Amino acid sequence: MPVFKIVPSEVSVFWQPSEILFIQIYFKNLYFMNQEETDVQDFLQRIAWSFLAGMVWLFINMTAGIFGGWLFFEHSPTIGNIIFYLWLLISLAALLWFLYKTWNRKFPHG
Repeated sequence: MPVFKIVPSEVSVFWQPSEILFIQIYFKNLYFMNQEETDVQDFLQRIAWSFLAGMVWLFINMTAGIFGGWLFFEHSPTIGNIIFYLWLLISLAALLWFLYKTWNRKFPHG
């Protein structure tokens, strides 16, 4: 990631040299802080991916089950209910496998 610098030709006449130096130092510190906190970034990415995967799984399965009429039994289970609940268990196993693989990796700090 490049360090952001303000070139003198891009500086308007209203900016003082001390403000330009402050902006250069600020962006340089942001760049180095981002490089040092990769473990925090990795942790937050794992949380985001886990939440997203769970919500997508829930949205797809509940939408298909409710609109397809397979989520609830009318009088007795039909073949559509059985196939839906088998799919629900298989996709839940895939989701849990994904979450296990996501959280089983070691963090960068060891």
